[in-house]
Amino acid sequence: MKRLGWGRAAMRTARANGLKVIRQGGRAYVLSDEILNYFKTLAV
Repeated sequence: MKRLGWGRAAMRTARANGLKVIRQGGRAYVLSDEILNYFKTLAV
């Protein structure tokens, strides 16, 4: 799975919206499948 790298403020927002944030190598990521599913819920 591909990962999408974001900044700290975006990660706080993602956590607040219920997305799982992965910390790896000093960076934070959200799995692309998870974020795409989240965007689909916003579109409806």
